This record gives sequence, C-alpha cells and structure tokens, in this order.
Amino acid sequence: RDYTDSTLRVEVDVDNRSGADTNYTIEAELLDMQGQKVADLSPAKGAVKNGENIRTEIKAQVKNPALWSAEKPNLYRLMLYLKNERGDVTETISRKIGFREVCLEKGRFLVNGMPVKLKGVNRHESQHANGHTVTEEECRQELLIMKRGNINHIRNSHYPQVDRFYEMCDEMGFLVWIEANIYCSKPSN
Repeated sequence: RDYTDSTLRVEVDVDNRSGADTNYTIEAELLDMQGQKVADLSPAKGAVKNGENIRTEIKAQVKNPALWSAEKPNLYRLMLYLKNERGDVTETISRKIGFREVCLEKGRFLVNGMPVKLKGVNRHESQHANGHTVTEEECRQELLIMKRGNINHIRNSHYPQVDRFYEMCDEMGFLVWIEANIYCSKPSN
C-alpha cells in the first residue's frame, strides 16, 4: 500500500434549532501541531429547515501526512467553522485527529501496513480512595505507567470512558478497544 497521500473525509451533522429555516456554510482547515495549515477542506453549503438535522461531508487531499502509530502518535488539529447565511461564524469545533489504516490481513493485525503485536490490558476505571472517580491527572499517570510497561492496547471493560481518556490515548499512542455493556443470550426454542 502507498501511504504518501491521503483523503481526509469528515461527516458533519448540522442541527438547526434556531427557530427558522436557514442556509449554512461549513468551512474547515487542517493544521499540523505547530499550527501550520496543511490543507483546506472543500466547503459545504446548504439549507436546513427548523428542527431538522442533516449530515454533510467535506474532504481534502493531504499530501504525505505524518502517520499515527503507537510509537509515533502524530496528530493534526482539525478546525471546523459553521457560518450562517450572513457569513458570521456561529460555531467552531476543534479536534485532534491522526492518519492511520488499521486492518486484519492473513491473520495479522496491521497498522499502516506494518504488523503490530498487541500488548494490552483490561481497564476498569477505579481509584483506591475514590472508587470510580478518577481525576485526569490520575488517569494520565496510569497511562504513563502502561507506556513504560510497553503496553500499546487498552480494552475498556464494559462501559465507555470520559472523552479526555480517549484524547490522552491518541496523544500517547494507545490502541483502544471500546466495549459496550450489551450482553445477550441466544433465545431458546
């Protein structure tokens, strides 16, 4: 596979709760972590009725992106701008994102075409003094201990974590398996 160029596709939901039908424009740019612009995404324009939620897609070609991996968790900053029909910015969203391809091929787990051996742990969010209340700093220290132990994979046991946990995993280079607490049995005949 060739990883020199990538297509960034972003699906955006536009939810109109303004009380009136309106036109919108979505603009976006991709910045490297030093704040330098890497790409402008194609803008999306449209109309959305009051109370309606629509989904639109914007995309851009990104030349030679720095790929994300557990060893080098390269991230970019995606900036999204929602504008009203007068061109005023009404909402701005910023997210860190990375470029990677994850797949199974001939029984091997590949990240960006390279085989990866998963060295993982199950994680239950708990702390000896406060139970299920874990501070961001305690979570960060836990992840740093895992990184020093050469862990590259975390399975969230039974429930989702707070958003900041996933952001720290992206920043530190952890692959995360998100598990939902949905168990069912086969119905009897």
